[in-house]
Amino acid sequence: MMIKKSLHCPACGSADFLADVGATWDVERQEFVVVTNFDICTCNTCATDFDKPEERILAEEGTNN
Repeated sequence: MMIKKSLHCPACGSADFLADVGATWDVERQEFVVVTNFDICTCNTCATDFDKPEERILAEEGTNN
C-alpha cells in the first residue's frame, strides 16, 4: 500500500517551491534523472529558503480518501 503525500513550504504552506538537486541526462529515457538532493528548497510564493518541506498525507492508495 502506498501513501500519497504532498510537500509544502513550512513558512506559508504553498506547494509551489523549487528543490536544489543534481541531475544527469538519461539518453535512453531522453530526460533528466535526479541523482541527489542538496537539501535546500526555495518557495516561489514567499521566497523562504528551507531544508525540510512540510508533508501532508493526501490518501492511501486503494482507499476512497
